Amino acid sequence: MKTSKIKFKDSFNSAILKLSCLFLLTAVMTFSGCKKDEIPELPDNPTELDYFFQRFLYSIAPQEQDMPVYEILDAELLQALTYLNPENYLEELIGSIEYAEEIGNPVVVYLGLQPLSIADDMTGPLFQFDHMISSRLERSFAPFPQDGAYVLQNLLVATTAGENNLINLNSIVPNEVAKKAEKGGICATLAIAHSLVGKHGIIPKDGRGNWPDITETRNDTVFWKSDFLKKIYDASGDNDGSRGLSDDEVDKAHTSDWNGNWLVHRSKNMTEIMKPSDKPSASELKEWCKKLKEFNDEKKDDCLLRARGTLTYKDKETGETKTKRVGHMMTITKVEEVNGKCKITVVNTGVQDRNNDWENVPFDPKEQEWEISTTDAKITKNNGWGNSIVWDDIACVCYDEDPKRDGVTSTDLGEPGEAIK
Repeated sequence: MKTSKIKFKDSFNSAILKLSCLFLLTAVMTFSGCKKDEIPELPDNPTELDYFFQRFLYSIAPQEQDMPVYEILDAELLQALTYLNPENYLEELIGSIEYAEEIGNPVVVYLGLQPLSIADDMTGPLFQFDHMISSRLERSFAPFPQDGAYVLQNLLVATTAGENNLINLNSIVPNEVAKKAEKGGICATLAIAHSLVGKHGIIPKDGRGNWPDITETRNDTVFWKSDFLKKIYDASGDNDGSRGLSDDEVDKAHTSDWNGNWLVHRSKNMTEIMKPSDKPSASELKEWCKKLKEFNDEKKDDCLLRARGTLTYKDKETGETKTKRVGHMMTITKVEEVNGKCKITVVNTGVQDRNNDWENVPFDPKEQEWEISTTDAKITKNNGWGNSIVWDDIACVCYDEDPKRDGVTSTDLGEPGEAIK
């Protein structure tokens, strides 16, 4: 196989520094909460990186002897690289990483490498490293080859979006990195899904009669069917491809024609309690919490919690502090006032699709708790990615369902509406 010598230019030196800094930016978010048990196939002297990735890989596929060796694309790895084929692959990959940072969605890339001598698939780019890097690439199932030659099998990309911020790119196309960085989360779609199937129950969990299956079970775990989630997103009318929904788009999707017998309508308008420059008084918070509890707990309406906040990060090349506004939406399950604060239990819609492809989204992501006070809003249970965000804009909206015609009872699911057909 023909290889070409890499010629590192000034732009590559800049990229090396940028990649190192991006790793530091994401490491805290990515490596928190790792455990060191039940992890197979660790190297002799495992690092925290090894522990994390072996655990992650084991969660998506059985560990096999021919699995790739995963290492971060950082300055050390780049400097140890002696040959690359095709020659422009790395330049395109780094360009995608830089673009992700420019749009405020910094990413970190991990190379999934296999020694050329044992690789089943030899169609990916060929990397060759000097022996100075052997301690990093050595694994019990994949010894560092004498010639230092590896085939790139796939990429893992760590993003700042949601708890499941690791994306597996089997296509190993550099531009896919930038595309994934541009895609937003699906928390609003999931909040609506949990409302329609759980709180409202106007769509049955399991297909019966003329109703389609909206979930599927694999290895004793129930997942949403991706087609159903896409129908909710499509019903919103959003067409920018970001997957994030505005308040109007949430309203449109939630009140679409899901059931032939039941009409879903907004019962409580979007009501803010906290704005970036306006915190609530004790009496305002008490009244807001009381009303939300009345609609959600007593009237059994379907209420959603909307949170917006600011993610702050530093451009490591310029030292400039940058901010990015982010949003989150959840299905509320319980509301209570405790010691002058509004404690809200929600479905944890931060648990999403690992590859931003609507697939493998757990039907039961467990619950999360939020606490709204007169000074701030914070996640107090299962906070995950939300730890690094200052939440300063909190609001709620509620929905209810009414019969479309006389004679419809509370147990009558009727026929699927046009939106789900």
